[in-house]
Amino acid sequence: MVVAAVYYGVISFLWKSSYARLFSIILGNCALWVILAQTPDWGFLAHPQAWLIPPAVCVLIATHFYRESLGKETASGIRYAATLAIYVTSTADMLIQGIGETIAGPIVLITLALLGAAAGIALRVRPFLYLGTTFVFLGVTSMVWHAQRQIGAVWPWWVFGISAGLLLLVALMALEKNKPKLRRLASSLQQWDA
Repeated sequence: MVVAAVYYGVISFLWKSSYARLFSIILGNCALWVILAQTPDWGFLAHPQAWLIPPAVCVLIATHFYRESLGKETASGIRYAATLAIYVTSTADMLIQGIGETIAGPIVLITLALLGAAAGIALRVRPFLYLGTTFVFLGVTSMVWHAQRQIGAVWPWWVFGISAGLLLLVALMALEKNKPKLRRLASSLQQWDA
């Protein structure tokens, strides 16, 4: 399957064939799934992000290249669905591993969410930015939960709550101080792809 995926990838590059590109992507993902199915402890229910993130990324890349022919609403729906698939499977993987058992799950979720938010800013795509910031907050919350479980005390939640409250007050003061700049930023954000 890997050889066929590479073959169709080369053909799609040489002949500019979208069908060959589609076959290459499908075969590449199937090859990954075969490898994952044959690897012990990497089943779909054990690590759903390893199974679903590569196809979701392929869908996002294809949507970016064909966004004009798809239309705004369709491209936006596909972006939201694929981005949610990435973040939800990473969250599910984190919950399957167990919060408080390992810190790797929240770190992977926060890394993916930060990369998604950065891609949203770089590509000017609102779904990436909105969902990325939402799942960064979810990842940070799960890290606090992890700390609370490891320490066996409630004080990490108090520190998180007080810090979040102080950051919210600072953000509200900054919003009040910089209203004209924020209006310009909001109007430019409206011009981004949905």
